[in-house]
Amino acid sequence: MESTLKALSIAGLLLLLMLTTRLCLASPNDSPSRGVPRLIDTSDPTGLERDLESLLAQEVSTAAKYRQTVANAPSSVTIVTAEEIRRYGWRSLDELLRAQRGFYTTYDRNYAYIGVRGFSRPSDYNNRLLLLVDGHSLNETVYGSAFFGTDLALNLDVLDRVEIVRGPGSALYGTGAMFAVVNLITKSPRAIDGADLTGEVRTDVHRRAGVAFGKELKSGVGITAALNYGYTRGRDLYYPEYDDPATNNGNVHGLDWDKYRSLLSAVAYRDFKITGMATWRKKGIPTGAWEVNFNDRRAESLDERRFIELKYEHQPSDKTGLMARAYYDHYNYRGRYPYDILNYDSDDAYWYGGELQFLWDIKPYDRFIFGVEHQRIIHADYRLWDEDTLLFYGNHPFTIVSFYGQNEYQVTRSLAVTLGLRFDDYSSTGRALTPRGAVVWRPNRSSTVKALHSRAFRAPNFYEVFYEDPRLAKGNPDLEPERIAATELLWERQLTAELLGSISAYYYEMSDLINQVLDPTDSLTQFRNLDKVGAYGAETELDVKFSNGVWCNLNYTLLYARDVTHDCELSNAPRHTARFRTSSPLTNSLTGSMELLYETKRLTLWDTATDSYFLTNASLTFTPLTDLLTFRLRALNLFNRRYALPAGYEHLQKAIAQDGRTAALSVEIQF
Repeated sequence: MESTLKALSIAGLLLLLMLTTRLCLASPNDSPSRGVPRLIDTSDPTGLERDLESLLAQEVSTAAKYRQTVANAPSSVTIVTAEEIRRYGWRSLDELLRAQRGFYTTYDRNYAYIGVRGFSRPSDYNNRLLLLVDGHSLNETVYGSAFFGTDLALNLDVLDRVEIVRGPGSALYGTGAMFAVVNLITKSPRAIDGADLTGEVRTDVHRRAGVAFGKELKSGVGITAALNYGYTRGRDLYYPEYDDPATNNGNVHGLDWDKYRSLLSAVAYRDFKITGMATWRKKGIPTGAWEVNFNDRRAESLDERRFIELKYEHQPSDKTGLMARAYYDHYNYRGRYPYDILNYDSDDAYWYGGELQFLWDIKPYDRFIFGVEHQRIIHADYRLWDEDTLLFYGNHPFTIVSFYGQNEYQVTRSLAVTLGLRFDDYSSTGRALTPRGAVVWRPNRSSTVKALHSRAFRAPNFYEVFYEDPRLAKGNPDLEPERIAATELLWERQLTAELLGSISAYYYEMSDLINQVLDPTDSLTQFRNLDKVGAYGAETELDVKFSNGVWCNLNYTLLYARDVTHDCELSNAPRHTARFRTSSPLTNSLTGSMELLYETKRLTLWDTATDSYFLTNASLTFTPLTDLLTFRLRALNLFNRRYALPAGYEHLQKAIAQDGRTAALSVEIQF
C-alpha cells in the first residue's frame, strides 16, 4: 500500500506543480473582477464566501473580546478558516500552526511544542501560550500547559476558524498569554446542518475516525457534537545514543504508540449556550526520557482534560452588551517510568470560575469594556511514588481574582487608539498588573498601520513553587511571575482584490524567567527567577485567494534571539523560517494542495546545532458527489527528508529525529 500511495502522491504533486504555478503567476485580470471588498464581513454561514472576502474585513473576536474586523483589531491577527483546514488536510493543531508566520514546532515523541517568534523553551509544556475553545481556556492549572498535538485530540472538522492573535495578551486574558492567544471557534449547528463522518489510515499504522454533527431544531435549539478517535502503532526507531547490546543496540520496536479520543458538544438556545469537552490521550515514550530503562514498553504518559461551561450573551441595546459565564474544569496526568522498580507520578486538579463582562459604546466613536473574573482551584496536587514508597505529595488550592478594562477611542475617521489594563491577584504567588496600548491608522480602505505595545506575565506554576524531593529538589514559595514587554509595528495592505500583503517588525524582552538550578549549599535543585531574554525580528506575508479557486500563501520570518543572561544565542530559535502553500482546483471534482516548509538550524541545549531542513507536503482531494463524498490522499515529508529537532533536558539525545515519509488516505461522508 505504501508504494502505491507514494507513486500516486508523487504523480499528483508533479501535476499540481504544473497547474498551480501557471495559475498563481497569472494576472489577476484572468479571473472575474470583484471590485473593492466590503469592510465588514457579512459572509454566509458555510464560510465559502468569507474565504474570498478581503482578509482585512474578516471578523475576529479574540483580540479585544468583542467582534471587530482584522483591520481594526489592536493586534497582529491571522484567521485560518475551515476551508483552509479542509484543503490542506491538517489533522492536528500543531500542523496548522506550523504553517503560520512566526510559528514553528518541536516534537519529542511524547508532546508537541509550539514556538513563537523564537521562543520555545525545552519541556515547558506550552505554558507561555494561551489556548481557547470558543473563549474557554484549555490551559490546565498545575503546569499551565496547553495541548496542541494528539493530546488535544480534537476533531478539527468541527472548527469554523482558528483565530491567532500574536503578542502578549495578558491585559485581557491573564497568565500564560505571553506570546500568542489561539482561539478555536467551532461551527454553528446551522453551518454543519447534518453529520460529517471521516475515516483515515496512514502508512505508520495510524487509524482515525471522526464525527461532527450539527442541527438547529424548529424550536430554535441548536445542537453540536464532535467525536474523534485515533490509534497509532508508530514506527520502529533507532537512537545511536543507546547503540549498545545492553540497550538493544539503540532500537525500539512498537513503543511509539499513541491512543486518543475526544468529545466536544454544545447546546444553544437564544442567548444561552452550554459547552462540554472531554479529551483522553495515552502515549508510549520511546526515547528513554528521564533515564528510564531503554526499550521498556511500560514507559507511558496519560493526559485527561474535561470542562463544562454555561455562557450567556445578551445585547440589551445597540450601545451595550453583556456576557456572563460559569465553568467547571478537571485535569489529570499520570506517568509510568520503568527503572529497577516502577516509578509513577500524577497530577489531579479541579477548579471552577466565572466571568462577567460589560460592553458600552459611550459614543459612536468610544467603546469601553469592563470585566471581572474569579477562579477557585479547589484541588491541585502532585504525587510521586514507586512500588514501595510515597516520595512526594502536595496539594495546594488557590484563588485568582481579576479585573480588566479596555477603551477603544476613534480619534478621527482613520485613527483609533486602544488602551487596556488588567489586575490579577493570586492567593498563592501575589499580584500582577499588565497594560496594553495600540494605535491603528487606516490611511485608506485598503491599508492599515498598527503600532502595538503590550506586556504579559506567567505566574509560577504549582510544580515550580511546591515540588520537593528530599533526594533531589526543594520548593521556592518566593518565586515571582515571569514578565515580557513587546513592541511591534505592523503594516497590512490589500494590494489587489485578491492579494493581501503584510510586513511587521517587533522587539520583546523577557525578564525573571524561571529556571531550575542547583543550590550548592545543599546540592538540591530549585526553581528561581534568573534568566533574561531579548529578541527582535521581522515577518512578511503574501496571501492570495483568486475567485477561480487558486489560493497561495508565502510567509517568511527573520529572527535574532539572545539569552541575555549568558550572552549567547538562544537555543531552539531558528534564524530563518519560510513557508509556502498553494491549493488549486485541477478539475471540477479534483483539488491539489502543496506545502513547502524551510527552516535553518536551531541550537540545542548542549551547544550543538540541528541541520537546516526543507519539507514538502502534498495532497489530492477528490469530490465525485459535490462534497457529499470526499477522498483525500495526503503525503507528509514527501521526499523523505531526514531531520531532527532539539530535545529537552530529560533526554539523552541532543535532538530527536522526526518522521520520514508518511502517506494517508481518508474518506469523508456528509449527510
